[in-house]
Amino acid sequence: MSYVLIDNSTLTSVQRLLGEIEINNKNIIEGDILATENLMQSILFYDDIITIDDYKEEFRAKRKKRFDFIRFLSADDFDFDNLQLESQKEAKAYQPEIRGGEFVDEDFKNVLELLKLNIVTTWDISSSEYYLNLKLLGYKDDNENWKYNSIASAMLEDFFDRDIKKANYKSTLLDSYGQPIKKGYKVPNAKWSNDGKTNDKLLTGQLWSFIASLNWIAYKSIYYTHVAQYFKSDLFLHPIRQSFNIHYMNKMQNFDDNLVQNLLNDLKDDSIETIKIIKQSMQPSLETLSLPYFSFWLVNETQDPKRIIEKAYDIRGRQSFIDAREQIAELNNLVYEENDLKKFSKKSQEIKKYMNKTFDNIKSDYGLVTGQGVNINNLVKVINSSFGSSIPLVFDKKIELPKFLSKKPKGLGVVYRDITEDLSKVSKFGKYRDLITSNIDLKPASERFDLGLHYEAPEFRYVSSQFKSPM
Repeated sequence: MSYVLIDNSTLTSVQRLLGEIEINNKNIIEGDILATENLMQSILFYDDIITIDDYKEEFRAKRKKRFDFIRFLSADDFDFDNLQLESQKEAKAYQPEIRGGEFVDEDFKNVLELLKLNIVTTWDISSSEYYLNLKLLGYKDDNENWKYNSIASAMLEDFFDRDIKKANYKSTLLDSYGQPIKKGYKVPNAKWSNDGKTNDKLLTGQLWSFIASLNWIAYKSIYYTHVAQYFKSDLFLHPIRQSFNIHYMNKMQNFDDNLVQNLLNDLKDDSIETIKIIKQSMQPSLETLSLPYFSFWLVNETQDPKRIIEKAYDIRGRQSFIDAREQIAELNNLVYEENDLKKFSKKSQEIKKYMNKTFDNIKSDYGLVTGQGVNINNLVKVINSSFGSSIPLVFDKKIELPKFLSKKPKGLGVVYRDITEDLSKVSKFGKYRDLITSNIDLKPASERFDLGLHYEAPEFRYVSSQFKSPM
């Protein structure tokens, strides 16, 4: 049996895409498509999907009914509340530091680099006072910038949809001279005629929310990582949370953040084989996989986004997907059980021979042709049997593991995708994209917040004007 843990944020994205939850910000739509793709792949390539039954209390019963094919694990049976508190404490150790207009702390600087978000902050005038504002370093008319607005908007939306009401996140703010920025701070060399006076809040609402979203993503990533380790399941987080999860896993295991990203970059080469497995004695094992975007194939078959889940369950019984699940399980067991690298290499080559044939057939049967040919999405799975071998004692199990979890793998596997690369590909699906988004319930423009970031042209970044000053 194979099973995967997904987060409630993924399910929220699916419901937004299917028109069951209103959309406040149109910039998040592509991210919702990618989250829906995660769910489709979970249905097709795993025997069971599990999640935590801790969504907003007023919508919890409705969500369980909507996703009745998912096993919801109740907080009544496991001490999830204490684990949440411990995860929040751990997340607070990851405190953003902004200095001279850049995120400079090791953790979130690396996360933003993985997301390819070139974020800067500047002092901007509003109502005759200076506020520290969040911007993308670049040009408004750059054709690629919509992706980064989409990523930033998805991060903010994840925070706004949080399942706790209180948010009191901290950050360290230093100017370019290393001086702390706090209430009463005056902007040096300000050209607005208020002697550099800053508002008592210091930050714009957007920047405060962005900092809070970083902390929120850290907390939820840490929380789900420990839950997945406890159940020894694979973990498929919402795409917007995966970059922090990469950094967190790397930090815990002391290996380079670029390890996964370099593999994802290699997969952009169409000549790379469909299945790739790397096992090293001192590193986690890595599997790479190239797949079609099943969501678009499913909606093209059904002509109705609301029926894609039903259709996914229909096709998962086809022989190619049955073979794929069996072969993936066989390969995963080999990763965990065979420590002799020579023997592993020989055995894995045999399994891969059949896997390549199976997955090439799947790509041929379920890949849609667009103006750019057949777009393929690339995934990297990190398998580490040693991560988190001792779960915190606060995770006090109240009952034995459910029977369906009794036959479990021996370690944690985490699945990643390159969100910026996927956003580019999703945008090129034309009529299929229009079809899969045809049911979305977008609030009227007067009621929603299409929260796009402002831009700071690189040549003006350190230039002061009447309305702006560098940090």
